[in-house]
Amino acid sequence: MTSKQHFTSHSYQILCTNKSLQNSLLKYLLVTLCLLFAVPASSFAVVASSFEAPDTVLAANTGIEIIKHAGGVWVASGAGVNFTFDNGQTWLLYDSGNGLTSDNLSAIFSQNNRLWVGANYTELVNNSPVSLADGLFYTDNLGDSWIKYDFNAIGIDKIYGVSRQIFDITGHYDAGQNDDWLFVSAFAGAMLASRDGGNSWRRVYPTFNDSIAYNDPLQTQPSLRLRYFSCVTDTSHGDSLNLFAGTAEGIFQYVYIPPAEKLFTKTVNQIAFCDDCSDSAGSYIFIAGNTGLTKGLKSGKPFESRFTSDGLPGNNVTAVMDFRGRVLVGTANAAGTSSTGLAYSDDRGDSFIPINSFNSTYAAGGNSNRIWGFDNIGERLYLAAESAGLFESNDSGLSWARIFVDSTNITPANRRNAVFSLEGVGDTLRVGTDSGLVQLFLDPAGLIDSTRPYVFGEDATTAGRVTRIRTQNFFTGAILDSSAIWTVNQRITVAG
Repeated sequence: MTSKQHFTSHSYQILCTNKSLQNSLLKYLLVTLCLLFAVPASSFAVVASSFEAPDTVLAANTGIEIIKHAGGVWVASGAGVNFTFDNGQTWLLYDSGNGLTSDNLSAIFSQNNRLWVGANYTELVNNSPVSLADGLFYTDNLGDSWIKYDFNAIGIDKIYGVSRQIFDITGHYDAGQNDDWLFVSAFAGAMLASRDGGNSWRRVYPTFNDSIAYNDPLQTQPSLRLRYFSCVTDTSHGDSLNLFAGTAEGIFQYVYIPPAEKLFTKTVNQIAFCDDCSDSAGSYIFIAGNTGLTKGLKSGKPFESRFTSDGLPGNNVTAVMDFRGRVLVGTANAAGTSSTGLAYSDDRGDSFIPINSFNSTYAAGGNSNRIWGFDNIGERLYLAAESAGLFESNDSGLSWARIFVDSTNITPANRRNAVFSLEGVGDTLRVGTDSGLVQLFLDPAGLIDSTRPYVFGEDATTAGRVTRIRTQNFFTGAILDSSAIWTVNQRITVAG
């Protein structure tokens, strides 16, 4: 305001002195009148320059950032956060004396009725004042109470101390889409993100290598590309959220697409191809991940992901198979240890229906009945369900019956009936168990005619549990010459 008044007054002063006035008294009066009229009318409501009563005036000459919140104007400064609800007639203050633990604020942001501030404090280091980051604070009641978010409690380091100042906060809220994004640029503390309005946080990095470099214990200071000054969200694209982040090495753009419209998994448990799709370019591929099932094309995009909201019994999809146009999946809890059930889809994976007759018996909580895989011999389907055993279906997966690999002892102690993998070849069903590989030779009706077990020991070079089986065929011209059976084994005991 001071510079604006000076410029205006100076302009008018030049205008008056350019007049050809000879009478010095008249000239003095005119200049005085010009100066009076040059001052804008609003400036008569002078902002107080005394800080003796900080609860009624601005507490600092420098405003770091100004925002609207709850119908008022809020200013983050080096002396706390000032706010007014009467267009600046009265300014109130929150600082270290009435709620905040730090006065020096570097960022302020409002979203979904919650106000956020980034705070800092000063200490003498070698007799010189140094600014240290004090983290992130928020209030849900217009400052009556302030809460300091504890990043140490969730294992996120490098938020407090030297060079970790929070310089900017941004976000996006859409109640209809259940979106409550928050982003924080914390300079050497890198970029933080929250999807639940600030209840939980994680760091985001431009690349996987940046993540490794930032978390390297030998790296004392992050690279320039990981020092963030500013951030802003862009929702103009409708189907995605764009985050633009300013660093010491330039601007990065992060694009967040709705989970249902992308490959939304980092851990791939199993992959299946479309059983009756003949077009190789357009044939579907189904990806079973730990955070849902994804359908795509063999050629790549577009991807579509499905979750419990689409009928899956659980988001951790442990097994998938496409059989005659029907997609079958097995799911487990988040840790992947307990089965949450079996489901099928007749619309190429767009929606799923749980198979309750199976789930009510074999997918009870706290069990070890995880579904590991499917296969078929002709029109008969088979399912490997760990301790629950081996199952067969003759109606494309709608109902299942248990088959004992070793019917001589059907107690849980017989680990030959615990099935982790299978492969159907001709009239032979190869089954991976906790006691090695077992070949089941079937008659035309699908009944077990005879068996042949291959027991693997538990020692330093081999293990008993067979988790994958594949057969490799060798041909001489068009004639089958021989076959090799490959197994992937997992140890059960410490010796394995």
